[in-house]
Amino acid sequence: MKLIRKISIYFFLISLVFFIGTSIVINMLIRRAIQEDIDRQLAGIIRIAADELRKGKAVSFPPFVEVTPSMYGDSEVKTADVNIMLKGWDEPEEYRQMTSYLKINGKFYRIDARISMMEKTEMMEDLALMAFLAVFATFLALFIVSRFGSGRMFKDFFKTIGKLEAFSLQRGAPIVYEHSKISEFDELNKSVAFLSEKTVTEYKNLREFNSEVNHEMQTPLAVIRSKVELLLQNEELNAETIEKYQIILENLNKTNRINRSILLLNKLENSELFETGSCSVKAALETVLANNREKAQFEGITISVDIQNDFEAETNENLLDILLQNIISNAIKHNRQGGEVSVVLKGRELLVSNTSREIEGDTNRFFESFVHEGSSSDSVGLGLTIVRKICDLY
Repeated sequence: MKLIRKISIYFFLISLVFFIGTSIVINMLIRRAIQEDIDRQLAGIIRIAADELRKGKAVSFPPFVEVTPSMYGDSEVKTADVNIMLKGWDEPEEYRQMTSYLKINGKFYRIDARISMMEKTEMMEDLALMAFLAVFATFLALFIVSRFGSGRMFKDFFKTIGKLEAFSLQRGAPIVYEHSKISEFDELNKSVAFLSEKTVTEYKNLREFNSEVNHEMQTPLAVIRSKVELLLQNEELNAETIEKYQIILENLNKTNRINRSILLLNKLENSELFETGSCSVKAALETVLANNREKAQFEGITISVDIQNDFEAETNENLLDILLQNIISNAIKHNRQGGEVSVVLKGRELLVSNTSREIEGDTNRFFESFVHEGSSSDSVGLGLTIVRKICDLY
């Protein structure tokens, strides 16, 4: 889930709770204010009725004002909501009632004053609806502002994310720091710029170290190999000793191939080291096939070739030869005895397949370094890694 969406959801939920709570409180305040106003009006009506009674006048305006003699007096003023059925009405009408007991001219009276709540209820509903709409409009406006404002606020953050996604050690360029008006994002940009520069520097140092180590290994490997070859020429050696020296020589050759492959991989990190030109894929493919036919015949493997056309690839000629050599040699090496290798060049697509057993699992792992199928001692596990590097380079 995206950060902006999550923030929007949190804002929506919090605002929704606030919106509901505010609507309830406003509705209660409106009802209370109207009720207090009605109670003041009822108290005024009771005062007027009492004044009329003191003057000896009869007071009776049912159902709004009703005066009845009472046997006792009560200082407590009572208010209540009552329903009264009027003549000719199908349903009872709601009234707000105030009851007061007063002693007037030596006699006790009960005075009931009432006000119809029909219009007041409609007014309360209208006010509550207006308040609801006002709060909802405010909530909606804040949500929209927050939604689009968050996008603008996180603009620098997403820009930094884009730089991180585009960052590559192979380019050798660190991420450039850009100032942000938001302190947290500015700190993030500083950290990203610092870490990327540190990573690029350490990567360059590591690559240079690897190159130097591999170059330095060339000489001792060559010396050891020449010494072993000289020892093998000794006619006094027995069969067991010769076999051990041959094993040593085979492993030296494999180490040398690994060393040269690593050197090539290090060079592939920098495309400027290789001249690019227009190369015939057909011509390069025919040369590689010719170089591998003898090996295929020795293994009893048939190579079927279907070259339907030629096309020019903008690449380095030596790298194209290495790429094709690795693909064809792998197709021969990782095949069954008496199997077949099919090579098809059609349009701008080269398809190489063989009759080896089906590989289980993720085949993309074979493009990683030192990963290979089977237990072939002749495989160093870097061929397809080099192929992928060359393809990525162009």
